[in-house]
Amino acid sequence: MESLFIHSAEVKKELPEKSILFIGIDKDVREILATGYKVKKALDFSTLPDLLTKLEKVTAELYECEKALNEFMKSK
Repeated sequence: MESLFIHSAEVKKELPEKSILFIGIDKDVREILATGYKVKKALDFSTLPDLLTKLEKVTAELYECEKALNEFMKSK
């Protein structure tokens, strides 16, 4: 989805709000992964405060982007 929402001029033009949302999702996921890299231990990482909330948020937002993208592709 990164190649479509970030690198595709057509998708950015047709779905500007979802493209901006996806850029935010990408940033959030990179921050989560960077934190995991710093922590190193899966058990310590998985029990961080608010991790589940952050993951649920990006999952819901990603689903929203995917749904909009699917609707856009069906219209083509």
